[in-house]
Amino acid sequence: MVKVKETKVSYKARLKNGQGKDGKDKFAYINFANIRPDAADQDVHEVVKAILGLQEKEVDAIFKLENKELEDAQ
Repeated sequence: MVKVKETKVSYKARLKNGQGKDGKDKFAYINFANIRPDAADQDVHEVVKAILGLQEKEVDAIFKLENKELEDAQ
């Protein structure tokens, strides 16, 4: 049996960063690490959007990333 030892949550924002020579969009990324795992998604999303509103690049997407460390249950 396996159990979750630790969960780490972060958010990643993908921003439009111009276009390449081929005309395809280029992207830049901003990471928000060490988010409390029990924080409400809506609350974190609003804070991330507010922070991103302080910069000029257009927000393309916001991702929630969960990393879970697993261990054998004893």
